[in-house]
Amino acid sequence: MAVDDRCRTFQALTRRIVGYVLLSAALFTVVLSTVSFLLVSRSALRTFRASAEATVTQRVERSAMAIAAAQASAVQISHNTAVLEALASDQASPAVKPLLDTLKNTSFGIIGLTLYTPTRTYTTSGMAGVPTLAEMLQEPQIAAFVRSDEPSWLSVRTSHMAHIYQDVRYDPSFGMITYIVRLPQGFLFMDLHPRYIYQSFFDYREHPNFAGIETYILTSRGTYLRSPFNQEEHARYLSEAVPGATTLSRDRRFLIVARPFAAPGSQVVSLVPLEPYYRRMRAFLLLLVGCAGLSALAAWLLGRYLSSTIVGPLMRLRAKMQRWSA
Repeated sequence: MAVDDRCRTFQALTRRIVGYVLLSAALFTVVLSTVSFLLVSRSALRTFRASAEATVTQRVERSAMAIAAAQASAVQISHNTAVLEALASDQASPAVKPLLDTLKNTSFGIIGLTLYTPTRTYTTSGMAGVPTLAEMLQEPQIAAFVRSDEPSWLSVRTSHMAHIYQDVRYDPSFGMITYIVRLPQGFLFMDLHPRYIYQSFFDYREHPNFAGIETYILTSRGTYLRSPFNQEEHARYLSEAVPGATTLSRDRRFLIVARPFAAPGSQVVSLVPLEPYYRRMRAFLLLLVGCAGLSALAAWLLGRYLSSTIVGPLMRLRAKMQRWSA
């Protein structure tokens, strides 16, 4: 056998040894990395989901507590002597308006109150062109409440909006949250500003982990109260919300967290961007790729070492045999 043929034979043997070591290491690394990535990604998604649900649920509960406090104030003032006297008398009562203004000033979220008696309408300052009770009854849910025996009702709506506020902070297109209290001979309407609810409880911009959450307060009809924090093009994800549940959007961009709101039939839907989760997974994937590269380098070095321990003695042995046969 020629010298070149012998060299090629030993080189091929070296390549095979290095190749087998690299292939074994590659298969082990791919399997281990795939299993690790799947396990870590599922665990991270469960943790991310649980944290998002806890954060959203906490905000919803806080908003419900604030609305409940405003409701309690409205019920309390409805039992006031001046209010009861105004309900029972045809005479205008000068004491009612200051009481309504006092209640309005207790919270930035209250933008107006209206007391409907059998013959008169009392309102807080800053209201003009107040609709009659008959006009308010054009809203089907309010009309259904008036016909019922319920003592109070929380209305979340985007229709039958009365342009009655002189306060430029209010935009009727954002909808209205109204708490209605049934009185012995009338009704007390307390209007809450949707923007106040959004800003006070559903503004996540300063949150360390969920700054990109968008929240929508949905009515029982499926419409939503607008918010300055939301992107209108993302409202299409609301059709994928499941009441009281957390789901993954079809394009896997958002966690859709739906929780019941204070008003019957309404809910709070929060779109939680999955980008932070994907960013962490990309970082973990890059770490695995780096480890795989180091593993491949180590396997190549090991293969070279093994080949030298095998091929080297063979080459020396062949050289000795050639000398003996000479």
